[in-house]
Amino acid sequence: MIKISRYFVIIIGAAICLLYWFFEALIHNIVYGYSHNIFEHIIYLSSAELTPRVLFMTIILINCIILQYYINRLKSTQENLNDTYDQLEVLNNIFIHDLSNIFQVIHTSVSYLHQFSKGENINIKNDELVEMILKQDIKAKMLISNMVSFTKLKFAPILNSIDIQNLLYDSTNFIKNNLLDKSIKIELPHIDDNLYVKANDLLTNVFENVLYNAVKHNKNDQIEIDINISKENIDKVIYLKIEFKDNGIGIPDEQKKKIFQETKFIRDRSNGMGFGLSLIKKVLSYYKGYIKVEDKIPGKYSEGSNFIVYLPEEI
Repeated sequence: MIKISRYFVIIIGAAICLLYWFFEALIHNIVYGYSHNIFEHIIYLSSAELTPRVLFMTIILINCIILQYYINRLKSTQENLNDTYDQLEVLNNIFIHDLSNIFQVIHTSVSYLHQFSKGENINIKNDELVEMILKQDIKAKMLISNMVSFTKLKFAPILNSIDIQNLLYDSTNFIKNNLLDKSIKIELPHIDDNLYVKANDLLTNVFENVLYNAVKHNKNDQIEIDINISKENIDKVIYLKIEFKDNGIGIPDEQKKKIFQETKFIRDRSNGMGFGLSLIKKVLSYYKGYIKVEDKIPGKYSEGSNFIVYLPEEI
């Protein structure tokens, strides 16, 4: 539907032109005492009479169009600024809330360790306290990384040619090195050919978030993630299809589409997944890619998930 407000000034300009034409003819009839119908004077004009009128109205309309253009640009800029402000305010609240929780857990753990060092009896083991602190450390790193990524998305990203396999290798090492308390087995594909995409360093955040969610939402003693890379022709575009198959708790069908929505991470943070996944979708859109999730075993969501990232191959 066309919004009249976007063309308000142009409509007013056109109305002024019509009124000018009508009243000019009316005044002309009154001054010169013409007896014929005023509408005949409006319609039937000589070229000498028509030219200055058309020129005058053209100038008015051109100025109205230019004015409307700048008004629309100002409105669009204001809407974008308001939207950015609202998102940053929400993210600021999320950041403060989550970081406060992280520091609270660390503070509590350190307090228990302090009591333990004094020889006091506590109801939790020393190793468990250290494990709690390490978990909060990785949470803080992911939170800060996501916040930095979101900030970068507000500017036009500069894309470079990136080797997808090297990036996957670095991302898997990051997860393994920062979650030492977990038994994680990640299978990477062995492909002889180099595979490139147009992206930037934010793609690292995409892979790290997918892997982190696969580990976080997994109750097995042995966490298994199989990464596969293949090519798929979609609408005459060759995409790299990167699959992350895990043995986690899975995602019910009714939640599969919701987890990538921005409203999900703003309104529902109960499962801790939404922010990362909505950010992933946003980042991939800059690379003309996308993400979807399926069951690892079709029809059996509780057996694990398969997150699939599609990125156009750079040939």
